[in-house]
Amino acid sequence: DYYLASSREFMRINRTTKALVMNHPMETTFGAVVIGTFFLVESMKNLHLIDGAIE
Repeated sequence: DYYLASSREFMRINRTTKALVMNHPMETTFGAVVIGTFFLVESMKNLHLIDGAIE
């Protein structure tokens, strides 16, 4: 019984970790597509430069 509970917990943690690792590249790709679609790349570069100058 203890082994079964431990095994289930391990599998749950393993799935959660894999989901986070796979989710980040998908969100990054989707975000790049959205920014490119709205032609905001130059605007984002300018905002980054402004933020850097403020710091």
